[in-house]
Amino acid sequence: ARDKANELEKKKRDAKDAELGGGKTNVLWVDAHAPKHFTELLSAENVNREVLHWLKAWDGVVFNRAPPKPARDVRFSFGGRGRGDADGSGGRGQGEDVPQAVERAHEAAQGLVPRATLVFVDEVHRFNKSQQDAFLPHVESGLFTLIGATTENPSFEVNSALLSRAAVYVLKALSSDDLHDLLARACAQPDVPACDEEASARLVRHADGDARRLLNTLEVVAVSATQQQITQVSDTWLMGLLGETLRRSDKGGDIFYDTMSALHKSVRGSDPDAALYWLVRLLDGGTDPRYVARRLIRMANEDIGLADPRALRAALDANEVYERLGSPEGELALAQCAIYLAVAPKSNAAYVAYKAANALVKTDGSRPVPLHLRNAPTALMKTLDHGAGYRYAHDEPDGFAAGEVYLPEGLTTQTFYEPVERGLEIKIRERLLALRARNRAETNRN
Repeated sequence: ARDKANELEKKKRDAKDAELGGGKTNVLWVDAHAPKHFTELLSAENVNREVLHWLKAWDGVVFNRAPPKPARDVRFSFGGRGRGDADGSGGRGQGEDVPQAVERAHEAAQGLVPRATLVFVDEVHRFNKSQQDAFLPHVESGLFTLIGATTENPSFEVNSALLSRAAVYVLKALSSDDLHDLLARACAQPDVPACDEEASARLVRHADGDARRLLNTLEVVAVSATQQQITQVSDTWLMGLLGETLRRSDKGGDIFYDTMSALHKSVRGSDPDAALYWLVRLLDGGTDPRYVARRLIRMANEDIGLADPRALRAALDANEVYERLGSPEGELALAQCAIYLAVAPKSNAAYVAYKAANALVKTDGSRPVPLHLRNAPTALMKTLDHGAGYRYAHDEPDGFAAGEVYLPEGLTTQTFYEPVERGLEIKIRERLLALRARNRAETNRN
């Protein structure tokens, strides 16, 4: 009885979809070759094993809604017995889809054979705050289970209230073996020409870990091969069709910031080869070279500092060279700068000192400037003892006024800057220790 009820409900939905579409189905080529059952998913080990077990055992209604796309007639089964087919008739991804999902969930829960409902929302980041909030009461009540897919960082694109009630799983790019399996499965279809070994390898490299990109490229190959009456795709023919392979990049997204982070950490870790690789990855992905130049200046300040003051000048020069020459000639200056920064001695002593001083100022009160350090441009200020007792360093032995206090009262023992024993800071450290020793000796004498 349950199977018959499921089948009847499915026929009703199919009839409604056919009526809305004028009796025609519009199936995207990539969807026609997409997996139809959970067991056909590639690299499913990327998902938590408990979630895998739960999804494989799913035996309820699946309500599938996505943002605006061409109408689809895609059925995807989670349950091992084929029940719980997805309604993928092409949602509009608008707020009115939420009440529809709620209605379906109530119908399933109150039917002759009660069933649970799973709501799958593709590209959930495209739903605005109010639309995402509409899911909250029904998720909390347990009316349905919500799965949202997104290519963006959920920390920024999904409401915190919804995110706090969810578990986040990161799906990684597919491996070459996974893509070869997908390619073999697609090439087994009658509308896809066979590919030789070299052509298959090129298609996998071109996909760069993205299954949809592989299938979309394969569709172009299939159409072109059919038009040219080619039954076996060779690597030479394919290379002329595809042209240059584009690497994955998402300007302003996670991949962009992760790659920039890798460049910064490679420079900090004194690995010029890795620094050069990530620099080229950024430029190849379309990153504005001026932005890269600004980040190189930041690295020179933060991670090299006074261990090699020439690093900052090198970063500024690279920036200026790029502004004059542009791409591609100016990019060589950025590469040269990245290598120089990577091999330069490292010190973040100035960076740490600045943060420490900044933290103190933000939490401390507005301490008055000591009288002997105050400016005295007028006679009145001089009568108020502004500048009285100040020792002019150039008139002191070795140009140093030993024992002179320059910090406000109560902070005379404060130390922010501690140079490291690398690069120029070795000499700076020796000089600073000697000066501090003279200060202590003069203080003890007085």
